Amino acid sequence: MKHPVRTRTLLLGGIVLLFAVSTYAQSRAYRWYETQSYQKKLYDDNPELKMQAMQLEEYISLKQNNIQTKKFSIGVVFHILQGPESPELSRQDILEQLAILNQDFSREKTIKHKADTLEGFFDRASKMEITFCFPKEAPDGTKKEDAIFYYQSDTSAWSIDNNMKAVRTGGVDPWDPTTHLNIWVVDLKRNRAGFAQMPGGPSASDGIVIDYDFFGLKDEDNPYSEGKSLTHLVGSYLGLHELWNRYTPCADDGVEDTPIHNAPNFGNDKYKQISICYKNQTVVEMTMNFMDYTDDELTYMFTAGQKARINAVLQENGPRSFLARTKTFCEDIPDLTLSEGTPVDGILKVFPNPADDRIRLNLGLADFNGDYQVFIINSQGEVLLNRSGRAGYFLSTEIDCSRWPSGIYVVQLQVDGQTYSKKINILQ
Repeated sequence: MKHPVRTRTLLLGGIVLLFAVSTYAQSRAYRWYETQSYQKKLYDDNPELKMQAMQLEEYISLKQNNIQTKKFSIGVVFHILQGPESPELSRQDILEQLAILNQDFSREKTIKHKADTLEGFFDRASKMEITFCFPKEAPDGTKKEDAIFYYQSDTSAWSIDNNMKAVRTGGVDPWDPTTHLNIWVVDLKRNRAGFAQMPGGPSASDGIVIDYDFFGLKDEDNPYSEGKSLTHLVGSYLGLHELWNRYTPCADDGVEDTPIHNAPNFGNDKYKQISICYKNQTVVEMTMNFMDYTDDELTYMFTAGQKARINAVLQENGPRSFLARTKTFCEDIPDLTLSEGTPVDGILKVFPNPADDRIRLNLGLADFNGDYQVFIINSQGEVLLNRSGRAGYFLSTEIDCSRWPSGIYVVQLQVDGQTYSKKINILQ
């Protein structure tokens, strides 16, 4: 987003947003992120942080335009604060959410929306090449198989005052925030999905807070059923601004290839949603971008510009460079020589990933003819599972992997002369 033309006043922007939210709220609840209000309060309370943030923006802006992108792995720690009315959240639920996060940050280009082709959004999409895994050890050197921790809490609804991030205020202290991504799962006020601290803030409060109702997979009739809320929040944590600005309408998000939104988009917006931030231009908003507020069903892309910005944050001398230095289980993934095939969303899905006692395979075979075969192969090349059948339908099957040793496995689908493969991490 570069050099927008403001065509409305702050008052008009507020009216537009208020009208959009109130109209939408009449039909059903909508998801709301609190990152912007959290950052504003942080800067209001600490003016020196605002000056540092401005300097950081200058650094990122300069760096992102002249940077060689890399692959990164980030160690993730989950702090589950169970309040009086918190829903049950199992280890399997958390593994599924982690799998969704990895899928979204390694997603291949896909066409799902008219704007992908009509507006050229498909050409702007980018695979982020970031993997989120459990750290190999705790800050004290203790070896760990995962980093999922449960705590009992008397608090029924938390606010954005960071109390959940410290033992002294009834919460949980983070692991070293400079080297780990700390995620607190708590009960927030209704429809508050969560908030992230963007790069450059105080170390003691660094991380992400997310509400139970927006964490992991949900019932299919839930508009936020696919776990994309955490993807949005991780984007903010890694330095991406949301595509609209609550306090400065039509403000630049520092990314060249994302249209400026005058307000968040809720629901399942169809083509085309026009931004009012451009004078004498018809600019379609990127409602499918993870940094908008649209329903999970529609959100599925980051852009090349957003990737460059995050790379600037994670690179050496970047504000989150130490995250990339943490040893994670991601580094145990060998470079298998097996064909990776053509990764296409909807044809082969494997989740959760990582997994422990079971995995589910979803095979989208409705558009194929003939026979198919599915293999699961370990890192030594041994075939652990071989199933076959006729294509022409959608197949969902669950596989017991509770007796498989921890390690990396490949799920491979062969149909119509094509091979589709996915790697999966088993943690016992």
